[in-house]
Amino acid sequence: MRRWLILVSIIAVGTASLWAQGQGYITKRGQGETLFNGSAIIKVSPRAGSQGGEMIWQALAAGDSSGIHVHHIADEFFYVIRGRGLALIAGKEAAVEAGDVIFVPKGLGGQLKTGH
Repeated sequence: MRRWLILVSIIAVGTASLWAQGQGYITKRGQGETLFNGSAIIKVSPRAGSQGGEMIWQALAAGDSSGIHVHHIADEFFYVIRGRGLALIAGKEAAVEAGDVIFVPKGLGGQLKTGH
């Protein structure tokens, strides 16, 4: 059985200005800028009209990883929609599952990976 980790990643930079501006939009299921052959979809971004916030929907198949990465000017949040996996934050690893939220402060390395 293949296991998937389905998550939403939110990168927050000056999000107060996003709400203060009073503008908004809805990105429907399947809409957005696709990445990685469709396994990730940028749902909200400055290119699409936000004022510094970004939200990405991503599906990781069994054994996949988001790769260790660092955001230097933004905090990053992950919300696990379905599945189980491991979160690595600043060298510390913990199990995650549906309903969990992972917070990675700017400047720290983070990674999500699925179980096998």
